[in-house]
Amino acid sequence: MDSTRYAELFRSESREQLSAMNRALLELEARPADAEPVHVLFRVVHNLKGMSASLGYSAVASFTHELESLLERVRSGTLDVSAELMDVMFAAADALDGGIELSAAGVAEPPVLADAMAKLRRLAAQSARASGATMAVPASAESADAAVDDGPGLLVRVRQRSGTVFPGVRAFMVLQKARTLGELVAVSPPLEELQGAEISQAFAFRLVTASPPAAIEAAIRAVGDVEQVRVLSGRGRHRTPMRLTPSEEPALAPPAARYVRIEVSRLDRLVNLIGELLHARDQLTTLVDERADATLDAAMQRASQLIADLQAEVMASRLVPAWHLFDRFPRLVRDAARALHKEIEFTIEGRDLEVDRFLLDELGEPVVHLLRNAVDHGIEAPDWREASGKPRAGRVVLSVVRDGAAVLVRVRDDGRGIDRERVRERARELHLLADDARALDDDALLQVIATPGFSLAPEVSDLSGRGVGMDAVLSRVRHLGGAVQLASALGEGTTMTLRF
Repeated sequence: MDSTRYAELFRSESREQLSAMNRALLELEARPADAEPVHVLFRVVHNLKGMSASLGYSAVASFTHELESLLERVRSGTLDVSAELMDVMFAAADALDGGIELSAAGVAEPPVLADAMAKLRRLAAQSARASGATMAVPASAESADAAVDDGPGLLVRVRQRSGTVFPGVRAFMVLQKARTLGELVAVSPPLEELQGAEISQAFAFRLVTASPPAAIEAAIRAVGDVEQVRVLSGRGRHRTPMRLTPSEEPALAPPAARYVRIEVSRLDRLVNLIGELLHARDQLTTLVDERADATLDAAMQRASQLIADLQAEVMASRLVPAWHLFDRFPRLVRDAARALHKEIEFTIEGRDLEVDRFLLDELGEPVVHLLRNAVDHGIEAPDWREASGKPRAGRVVLSVVRDGAAVLVRVRDDGRGIDRERVRERARELHLLADDARALDDDALLQVIATPGFSLAPEVSDLSGRGVGMDAVLSRVRHLGGAVQLASALGEGTTMTLRF
């Protein structure tokens, strides 16, 4: 299979999975005792493993397999959720992000994955030494027979090919295939042990079925990576299949919404075509009015309604929920807060509000600058906040709301606010204001702090100090036809509003 044909789809699907992974990691860090984030992480990592393996991205597949093994230790309780674990997991998410991009671009062994893999294995080894955990794996099909030597149905022995990729997944797929043929009454070694296997396996199971041995063998070989299949009568009786009990039958999931991915440029062309169609409709309406034909007039009204409905649907197809962009910001705030040794409660409001996709894509850079400013310049250090009578944890809120025909994106914090007098003095030093300039109102304050090179930071850091953040925000927003509004009160906080 030519995996390059599906590289962009792989990237797109992976971005959604990585977004879910970061959300789950943040939840796990906030609630270490909660099992649900671990389950979510398992599902995400397993999905990424399956997608990458199917496209031949072996480096990503191997990395996610290692990540699954580490998560299994967390799920089983042999590895505690610690600050060290969370740092490794967040680093793993970043490595996956970079590794997926490089793999899709044709890099067979992305270095970023190799570095992160070493950290995963080091932490897993430490955990194994601390718990003294070991795992016995049967070396042959004969040793796997012991627990299924007697019983009803047929005895089926399977040996995987040497070097099978993800042998645990393949073994599980074999058993799932067997269940479609009849009743699976015994498995050796146990399913949990098989799924966790990291080397090729030999295993056995008993199957009550009416299918002939040849059909069973063909079905199992069709799964792939199977070296040998032997179907024996064993010591049990061959009887007709029994229906699964209600508790064992797979639940029928409700039909899920179905989606198809479309390039934004194609939607843009549809919008342009709709514009041409509306123009043609207006011309036809004029011609129909001149003929005064009741039948033609009724047909034209019907066509006009259909064109209007089509326009509404095409415009709606460009709308996506704000969370498509906003869900990556909690991780950004978390990392910035840790780097600055600050405590921050970050909240997102209006995640489900639908916004035009083009606008949402363009909002990323301005919002990143505003959030970094809020964390770095706005929120004070925990001890300083406590001494001022504030909670140790600062509050940063990112929201999106509709205001009539406009969309407002706001970033507000309850930090120190902007010291207008200090800004005015610094602006005088840089000759941005006259010496006799009066106190700055909100508009004048915004113009000063958005001047290229203007900064109050005492030194340049990874987050600020170069005086480019607010200038970049204003430039991008104005390019999009929007406006920026600022409101700040000393000691109470700052609100930045982007209006489109």
